[in-house]
Amino acid sequence: MEDPSEPSALEEQSNIPKKITKVVNMKENQLALDNMPIEVISHMLSFLPNKASIRAAILSCSKLYNAYKNSQAYIASCILFNTMDESVYKEVITTFNLKKKAWKGAKAGVKAVYRVYSSEERDAIHSQYLTFDQVKEMWRLHKSIEYFAHRIPTSLMRNHPVVKTKGAFSITPSVNARFQRALYRLDAFVKLLQTMIATFCHDNDGENREVVDSELKEAHWIHCLKELEEHRIIKAFHCQYSAVEIEQMSSICGLLITEIAPTFNTFIEHDIVLGAQLPYYISHPMCPGSMSLIAQGIPFLYDFMTAGSRSLRAKLMDTIKPPIDWNPRLPTRPPFPGTDEQLSCVIHDKEGEPGKWANMSVPDFIIRTPFIKDPDRGPESAWAALSHYSLFLSPQDPNVVNDFVPPQALTWGYVFWDLEMLEKAGFNGIKEGDRLANEFVIPEDHPINLPWQPLAKYQTNEASNSLLLSCQCKNTMVDHGASGYFDFERFRADEGVEATLESDIDVPTQILLGAIGGVPTPEEMAELLLEFNLIGPNAQQ
Repeated sequence: MEDPSEPSALEEQSNIPKKITKVVNMKENQLALDNMPIEVISHMLSFLPNKASIRAAILSCSKLYNAYKNSQAYIASCILFNTMDESVYKEVITTFNLKKKAWKGAKAGVKAVYRVYSSEERDAIHSQYLTFDQVKEMWRLHKSIEYFAHRIPTSLMRNHPVVKTKGAFSITPSVNARFQRALYRLDAFVKLLQTMIATFCHDNDGENREVVDSELKEAHWIHCLKELEEHRIIKAFHCQYSAVEIEQMSSICGLLITEIAPTFNTFIEHDIVLGAQLPYYISHPMCPGSMSLIAQGIPFLYDFMTAGSRSLRAKLMDTIKPPIDWNPRLPTRPPFPGTDEQLSCVIHDKEGEPGKWANMSVPDFIIRTPFIKDPDRGPESAWAALSHYSLFLSPQDPNVVNDFVPPQALTWGYVFWDLEMLEKAGFNGIKEGDRLANEFVIPEDHPINLPWQPLAKYQTNEASNSLLLSCQCKNTMVDHGASGYFDFERFRADEGVEATLESDIDVPTQILLGAIGGVPTPEEMAELLLEFNLIGPNAQQ
């Protein structure tokens, strides 16, 4: 029997200082870690929630650091994937696998697309083949996509007459996931087209030719082998998605261009080197040069938009090797994804005409099976009621001439929002059941009928002529070794420039007449540059 006068074991333990207990526990933990296989510790680290956690862990002890270095790519990829929505993760897998495929020629390209989207490859990335550099690129891409997936809808909610409807739209997790998936889809599509362009006519020894009658049956609008190959590869890609998902990709491409255009246009106004190369604004999504920017990749666009100054943006443009060719008729520029190649073929083969599939559920051969099943009916309902294919799906007045609505006309991301949001915004009866029971009609006073041209100021003759005149001046400056900042506002306000813009002679003609009349001497050009404070006085020699 214990002597009550002596302290019990529990009391003795409670008298041990807390600092000593902490040291003992840490030593026990360290011993436990030392006895664990490094592969087990690496697997444990892969469940950490974010980069901050992994950084804290590997700084805490050498064993965790060694475990991280042992499986760096695996751990970093797991942490990245664990932060994603499940539907976004599936899109990431196919984007990565498709971009990783190496192929030449349209036949191999079509096979590569179908292989990537097959059941064997569409569900996983084989992490044992991942390098840490690849994972870092995936992190960089995802960071860029997260940025634009939030920025684009935020801009729409702030500015667009429809989306800024009070209390109607919000960036919910499902809406954000749709924007992210569409951006990943666009990234994969652009990479696919770049490979296609680099290997055009590879199956015919690099020679283009006219198409034969049997090939015209695939798509009657094509004229040559190059166009046929482009059609086949794009169609193979479009077949993997529903018509709604392809419309989301087309829409996000236009929205992305619209979002970056003001920043880019300001840059070409004020940068001497790029301003000398590019004599036109990015004034609408299908403007020549828009896809040249998109082709640089979403991470590049993120870096450009978040750069803090013109000089940083100039350095970023300098990294593009070879430099972008801004020729408006450039044949090697990826095309804007404005046409659903698969749906165009179906409508042609089915002899589609306005109203042909009205008063019925949208046929499966029209809408197609989605790559990611969306639990909300908003995007599908919006596509059936508002897309430029809706004239086939709703009753049409035979006395009215119908035509496709240009893709850029619907500039508010209508296929990204939940059904409840659309109904709150005044699109009553947009749900399929209601649309079939009562013809869907948009009220005349609905904000969708209000004009919205976010790039309107770049579309005027005065704006384009001002930029063209400044381009001529910048070219002369570049010839004399100048670079850096160009005072576009001061140049534009000059009396001579103003007079030229207000004259009846169009600016291209005026420039040509000026060139014929005589090229300024270096001394005269130096005086002009000094007048605009575009070079220092020491450069006059």
